[in-house]
Formats: sequence, structure tokens, C-alpha cells
Amino acid sequence: MDTQGFGGIALGTGQVQPLIAAEGDRLHGVAHVDSESDAWYYFKTLWFVLPSYAGPVLVRGARIDGPGRVAFGEGPVVGHLIIPPGPTINEYPDGYRTAPGGTYVQSPGCYAWQIDGVDFSYQIVFKAVRE
Repeated sequence: MDTQGFGGIALGTGQVQPLIAAEGDRLHGVAHVDSESDAWYYFKTLWFVLPSYAGPVLVRGARIDGPGRVAFGEGPVVGHLIIPPGPTINEYPDGYRTAPGGTYVQSPGCYAWQIDGVDFSYQIVFKAVRE
């Protein structure tokens, strides 16, 4: 994915996708995680919304191979990521809306994001591995 404001390997094919800035097999959703603290591992994540969709977005995360929480943001904030409808502060001239930050997990493992919009809902699975 290359736009006026950002570029990289996007995961998924829906109207909202993440670019992950992590070593690993990003084409197959494998990200090497760095240690943020004793409680969290993370990798940088740039969520972007295609110009064809102007509605709200809800992104949730969960571990799917065992217990463990997922957090979002510039620091680990447990909860959901919300991208409001309409233009964002990080919107680019070509119409892409973005929500920069990170994805935080409590331990390496298999996780999924669920992305919901007004007329869509889908999941993207990723694996967080220690470097």
C-alpha cells in the first residue's frame, strides 16, 4: 500500500486495514514484538481507512490461543480503538483517514483484530512473536 502520506505492507483487504511496523513475516501477519514493560509487548500500528468509507470504525482485539489482553494507542490503553466518522486530524489529501499508535499484547501468541463499520465486520489474525 502506497499513498501520499504513508506506505507499507497492509494486512487484510477490507475498508480498514493496519500497517504494522515490526520485523517478521508481515505478509503473513507475523510481527516481532518489543518489550514495553514487564506487562506488555508492542509493535507500531497505523490503521487507515479507505477514502470510499467515511463512517465510524470500531477495532477490538483478543488473544485466540489462550488468555491475554490487547491494548491500543500511544501507550497500552485496554479497550477498543475508535476512528470517528468523517475527516480525522491525520487525514491525507487523497482521502485516507489514519489512526497511528501501537498494538500491545501481554504475551506472545495468536491474536485477532475485529474491525466493524456501519456495513461491514471482519477479522484479521496476527501472531506476535518475541524477537
